[in-house]
Amino acid sequence: QRGDHAKAVETLADQARRWSDRSRGALSKFVGLYYKFSSELMQHCPRDTVNAWVDASDLIEVGKLIPALVPFSNPGGGKGDTFLQGRVEAIRYLEHCVHVLQ
Repeated sequence: QRGDHAKAVETLADQARRWSDRSRGALSKFVGLYYKFSSELMQHCPRDTVNAWVDASDLIEVGKLIPALVPFSNPGGGKGDTFLQGRVEAIRYLEHCVHVLQ
C-alpha cells in the first residue's frame, strides 16, 4: 500500500495480534517490519504508529525503535502539526516504556 501510511500501521497492528501465536522464526521476520518501517510511519502517522507499538509491546524490542524517535528529540527539528504530534507521541511511548514495561 504505497503512500497509505495509516493502512500500513493498521495492517501491522492487525498482523501482530495474529502472529503472536506463531513460531519464533516466523515471528522475528514479521517483527522486523516494525523496525524497518517505523521511522517513516512516525513521520506520517505518529499516533497510529505508537498505538501499534504499545499493542505489540510483548513482541518488539524498545531499543530497536529508538531511531524512529530520534528525529523528534530536537526542539527545532521540524514544523507542522505532524511533527508536533510526533513529539507528543514519542514522549507518550517513552512514558509507556518507563511506567508500564519497566
